[in-house]
Formats: sequence, structure tokens, C-alpha cells
Amino acid sequence: LVSFSSLLQMVRGMDFDVVVFDTAPTGHTMRLLELPQTTEKALKMVQSMRSAAMPILSAMSGMMGMQMDGISELLDKVDPMLETVQEVAKQFKDPSLCTFVCVCIPEYLSVYETERLVQHLAFLEMDTSNVVVNFVLDADETSDCATCRSRAAMQQRYIESIRSLYDDFHVVMSPLKKSEVRGVALLKSFGATLMHPYQFKWDME
Repeated sequence: LVSFSSLLQMVRGMDFDVVVFDTAPTGHTMRLLELPQTTEKALKMVQSMRSAAMPILSAMSGMMGMQMDGISELLDKVDPMLETVQEVAKQFKDPSLCTFVCVCIPEYLSVYETERLVQHLAFLEMDTSNVVVNFVLDADETSDCATCRSRAAMQQRYIESIRSLYDDFHVVMSPLKKSEVRGVALLKSFGATLMHPYQFKWDME
């Protein structure tokens, strides 16, 4: 959390319109997003117990020959730490400053994990209204590749589920690329499919 707070402060000093954090898989991300809330509760508990705990800590430090200065300095840091945590939590919940873009692939586990994440983001009061569906095959029943036809048919079932689940979201589908997306040129090409919807053969009506 301290590192994230430092990063936010650094970002404020940069001349960028948008800053993107590429997060870890779902489980790790949910724990990260819970961190401000969990830390705030812990710090408030320490804050509420401070006045009652100080006499006890003072007595214990005297008996054990310890200095109170270190303990007092540590407790004095609770208030500024709490302010930092609350600022991070506030920014997380402000849709004008922060939004979460979910990225999935059209397969069962990925769709399940995405729905779990969307529900958790709603619980944390974080804005999320965009879903990117990656690695979508551009093949239909006319394709010469039997594997491609089969996989595309499977993907289409999950794409229908995604469209149904997130009918009020902005859902963008990105086609499976022939090579790994690395370098400025390929990133620009990938970005273009996000800004301008790709027309898949199986989706032509």
C-alpha cells in the first residue's frame, strides 16, 4: 500500500492524460483492491485503542527496560498513514479518476473469473463498465480449418454469455493475432481493434 501510495504521488507529477496499471490475475487483484479497506479498518482500530493502550505500553516498557520514544513515534504515524489510505480508497471509488477494464478470453474459466471480479468491484464501489474479449478466432463454418471451426463455435457460445451478462457494458472483441503483440507497431494495431470494432466473419448479419 505504501508503494502504491508513492506511485500515485509520482503519477500526479507526470504529464500524462491516462495511467494504466496492468494487474495480476483475478485472485491477486481482488486482494490488492481490498488492501485500502482492510488497512483502514486496522489503523482505525489502532487509533481507537491508542489512548487506552499507552499507559499499558508505558508500564510494560518500564518493566522491560524499553524506551517509549520508539513506540510513541510509531503510534504518531498512524494518523498520516490513515489519511494516505483514505485518499487511495477515495481515488479507487471516483469514476472520474479510476475505472477498471476487465480482460478475458471466451472460455468458461475466464468468463467465470471475470464475473467474480465484476461482482467484487461492485462490492468495493469501483467503476467498471468495459470488457475486452481477447484471442477471438475469426473463423466460421466456411473455414478450411476443422479445429478453427470447432474452437470458433465454442467461443461464440461464451461470447453470447458475455454479451448477455454485460449488456449494459462496453464490450470489445479483439481477434487472435498471428504473432505476439510486442513493439510500437503491433501495439498500435492492437489498439486500433479496441477503438474500432473488428468485423468477424461469424458476426456478419
